[in-house]
Amino acid sequence: MRKLLSLLMGVHECSSSAELRRQYQRLISAFMTAQSDATPEQLRRYEIARERLTIAYDHCKKQLSNAEVLHGSVTGSGFLLGEILLDAEMIAREQLNEALAEQAKTKPPLPLGRILVAKKILTWEQLAYFLRLQEILQLTPTQQQRLSRQLVELGLASRAEMETAEFDCETTGCSLLHAVTRRAWVQPSLLALLTGSSDKAQSKAEKISPTVLTGKVFAKSM
Repeated sequence: MRKLLSLLMGVHECSSSAELRRQYQRLISAFMTAQSDATPEQLRRYEIARERLTIAYDHCKKQLSNAEVLHGSVTGSGFLLGEILLDAEMIAREQLNEALAEQAKTKPPLPLGRILVAKKILTWEQLAYFLRLQEILQLTPTQQQRLSRQLVELGLASRAEMETAEFDCETTGCSLLHAVTRRAWVQPSLLALLTGSSDKAQSKAEKISPTVLTGKVFAKSM
């Protein structure tokens, strides 16, 4: 859950609890301020984003005060299945410790997932899902992929809309940040805060007119 929170807020996964709190407060304040100049469609998106951000933050409050939990499953080069299941609240720490102890007694060690299924803590379907998630987490996303997922998870853009923006990037060579700005889904100042853009980048984005895109280049349906 903490990994999702850091994604939603556009901060590094290893940010301190104080940094996460400050960013959360900045974003909530920015959403409230942006409402005065927002279009009805933007307002709808902002309400969804604010609700999702608040739910994720409230869920992680206890973890934010615990340094061991804060860094335990997001630092290092890999993501262990047991830590992913703990973050998702699929198992308790005691259940994980018992399964690991049982695993240590077998030679060669049985896969942790198989032990958890045998103990009826997980189903085979749940195990398959979290194994796929583990593979995804091993990959380092590009800045564009991270921005795309951030906007979708916040509810500021749909997957179909992000595909349209990515098409804009492919055909014009612009960045995903500029493509989203030109589509006017999110106000430039708020988008800059969400993505951690510099003041210079933010100023440049605000100069782009959020006009309706037409013509061959942006012909793909939204």
